[in-house]
Amino acid sequence: MRRWWIGLAYVILLIVGMTNKDYLLEWLRTSDPSWLPAMFLLSVLIASIPFLPFTLFAGIMGVKFGAMVGLLINWFGILLTSLIYFFLSRYYFRIYFTAYLGKYKAINKFQYLFENNAFM
Repeated sequence: MRRWWIGLAYVILLIVGMTNKDYLLEWLRTSDPSWLPAMFLLSVLIASIPFLPFTLFAGIMGVKFGAMVGLLINWFGILLTSLIYFFLSRYYFRIYFTAYLGKYKAINKFQYLFENNAFM
């Protein structure tokens, strides 16, 4: 069921891209630096949604702003997304996942061994 929705999302993105081809090509040709903050936030959003093709977005940023600026937009966007997920999992979802993983004895054994012998 879930794969069906992802396929539908890709088809919709393809149709929207093909119908707005001229507008998108014109947008890519102009290199307006006022788009940089919006593209950074869009980079964070796209990196946090797993089924959206981030490599396509990265290529578009490279075409629009140049290789170096596109690289920096994508790199800092992925970095901020990773930080957001790290802090969410560390401080907000820790109790939930500890309780969930506590049901499995093999995970508890692995965690015990790792805490006592991490570098041996």
